[in-house]
Amino acid sequence: MLAILFFVFLGTLILGVPIAIAMGYGAVCAFMLEMPRAMVMMPTKMFGGLDSFSLMAIPFFILAGDIMSASGISRKLINFAELLVGWIKGGLALATVTACVIFASVCGSAAASTSAIGAVMINSMAEKGYEKGFVSCLVASGGCIGPIIPPSILAVIYAGGTGLSVGALFMAGVLPGLVLAAALAVCCVVYARKNPEIAKAAYHVSFAEGKSIVFDALPALFMPVIIIGGILTGVVTATEAGGIACIYGIIIGFAQRTLSLKGIWNVFADSALTVSRLMIIVGIATIFGWVLSIKRFPNTVADFLTSVSSNPYIVIFLIILFLIFIGFFMETVAALIILTPVLAPIGEMLGFDPLQYAMILFTTLLFGAITPPVGILLFITSNIANIRLTESLRFIWPFVFAFLFSIAVLVFCPFMSNAIPNFLGL
Repeated sequence: MLAILFFVFLGTLILGVPIAIAMGYGAVCAFMLEMPRAMVMMPTKMFGGLDSFSLMAIPFFILAGDIMSASGISRKLINFAELLVGWIKGGLALATVTACVIFASVCGSAAASTSAIGAVMINSMAEKGYEKGFVSCLVASGGCIGPIIPPSILAVIYAGGTGLSVGALFMAGVLPGLVLAAALAVCCVVYARKNPEIAKAAYHVSFAEGKSIVFDALPALFMPVIIIGGILTGVVTATEAGGIACIYGIIIGFAQRTLSLKGIWNVFADSALTVSRLMIIVGIATIFGWVLSIKRFPNTVADFLTSVSSNPYIVIFLIILFLIFIGFFMETVAALIILTPVLAPIGEMLGFDPLQYAMILFTTLLFGAITPPVGILLFITSNIANIRLTESLRFIWPFVFAFLFSIAVLVFCPFMSNAIPNFLGL
């Protein structure tokens, strides 16, 4: 049954079939040939995978990010980021990383963060002399910070599959996200040193202009306080916080006259399409994972990995290599849903802190979002920059090393993941 499942799945994936349909084909063929009567359970299992209150947070966070983009709030956050670090040599690149961190604190989607920041920064940086390939890689890598720093779509999905606290997973992502941001900032500094023509500090504003930028950005900067503060204080759940963030974003958009009724209708339509595509993946991945659980595939993988070595660091190294390979071919959300029941028990067996282990999984799977052949974020930024993917790939290696460094820090420094949750009693 597993042979049929993987053969059909990989075969259709190679033929260019969308990943959700490929997973569905694999599951259907596996059941038709070996357990045809069980097919009546597939709709129920698919609906059960979506029937979760915690998963309702995903559409809200996606909608909140789209509202911020449509209302021009993302542009104000970028202006604020430029004010903070734009005066440093190579500051425009550092401002891009800073903007990715700020935007990540209100939107848990990598694609949304990448699109919002890329739409503003890619052409602006190209006009200042930055090579489009470098900017494309930078924005794509910075977009990966979105699902690590809270609120995080990946954290919501992983919490649903493991029973961990959403709030604890949210707070566990703060320092790992900042570590990745710091690694990307080093890439920016090195690039600026090698290209002195763009390294000059060119961003200067008067005190009055700076005050205006800060004042304009304050409403947007207050949104993370609503989301994270509400969850940590127990006033609202993650789902309720996402809904409040959407309402808050709409109020700001209308109050600042940057959002109209027609605009909000378009935002809802775009968000509905994004959420629909994502939820189809979630539902079908649930069936795919059901097949794996029936055949005790998680236990087989766990037994194999633990038989290789009793050293937890050797096993986690093998898991990271496996996740990097999976990330080459699978979208991050689908891979996480399928692999959570497979890999989560292994982390507990190895003695890793559950929050640390989750951050390792998130960061490693997100690495696949900037590497071909899938590399969805790199495709997004290359299209925005109007360049071929091969031109972006010329500059990808520094960012590859930045990711590998971040993953290594998470493996060998567990306090990066659990320091804040422990301090907050989560």
